[in-house]
Amino acid sequence: MIYPFKLRSFLANRIKSILGLKGDIKAPDVDTFCKRYCEFMKDQVILTDNNPLEIIGHQLGDFRHYPLNCNKLSHCYDIRQMMDTAFNIFNLTGIELDVQLRYDGVICVMHDELPEQTAPIAEPYTSNNTLEGALLHLFEQETFQDKTMYIEIKCSHHSRLNDKEKKTINSLSTLIHNLANSNKTQKCHLKKQVKFISFNLSALNYLNTCSAHFPLDTIYIAVTDTWLLQLLHLLPGRFMESYGLFNGTMMNKLVTNTTLTGIWFDPLGIKNFAQKFNRINEEREKHTPPLPPLDIGISTYKLSWDNFKKRFTNQGNRQLQNVSGLIVNIDTKRNR
Repeated sequence: MIYPFKLRSFLANRIKSILGLKGDIKAPDVDTFCKRYCEFMKDQVILTDNNPLEIIGHQLGDFRHYPLNCNKLSHCYDIRQMMDTAFNIFNLTGIELDVQLRYDGVICVMHDELPEQTAPIAEPYTSNNTLEGALLHLFEQETFQDKTMYIEIKCSHHSRLNDKEKKTINSLSTLIHNLANSNKTQKCHLKKQVKFISFNLSALNYLNTCSAHFPLDTIYIAVTDTWLLQLLHLLPGRFMESYGLFNGTMMNKLVTNTTLTGIWFDPLGIKNFAQKFNRINEEREKHTPPLPPLDIGISTYKLSWDNFKKRFTNQGNRQLQNVSGLIVNIDTKRNR
């Protein structure tokens, strides 16, 4: 029997493949993928301080097995084991994960919101997969010392945060504060290895306000400036809830933001991206006082390899500057 949600997923993936909107990479091909993209990007972008491109695994580098909904878990995932695979097997330099607030104030690794009433399997999962546990695993493993964790704060697109979103960020700030004050080693790890990302700029600003005692690296995710996606963004409900509009107003906010350290974007959604992001960093340099340039991260998985190349070669003579990394989707499904 084919369940409706499986059929929808199958059809969506087929349509994406036909239109060239699917850039997932198969697990055995990660090294080949990295070499191919990094070689191509050498002539297309200017890297941050001439550092090597960081390769960041979206959803812990394993979207097939990533925990999306606590009431739909097939088994009790082990986030630490997924981190081990991402770093030791796939040789990724960074991972992205999402966090949600549990009913008792504990921050857990989960994509969707955690309701108070959960399925039986959710309790052992949230107990074993707290953000604190994932951070300590990152800090304690000797082979992870040069790895980075990108923590996504899940919020609606609204500029005014609701009470639960503020509570989540307050709990996140408290956790960081406690870890930083526990010992100097953990404080150094937090500063070097942990960054925070969100589609909602207000969430990042609020996090930095809560954590003024310990400045954090925060990265805004810019989604689209195309009229169709902007129109969809205005629809009510959850359809485009997490999407942020990348328009002139947002560009001006990024120019003057004093705490932001980076931007992630998807070449599918932003037109003339080299011109726009270069302009933001040029204007930041002219700001009084001058602000440091924002590091640029590029999402790869919504475009096929050929369409990804076209997006960059269509930028004319402009080279996107201050690029720090690529965000990838790794498909670990076997027997395809």
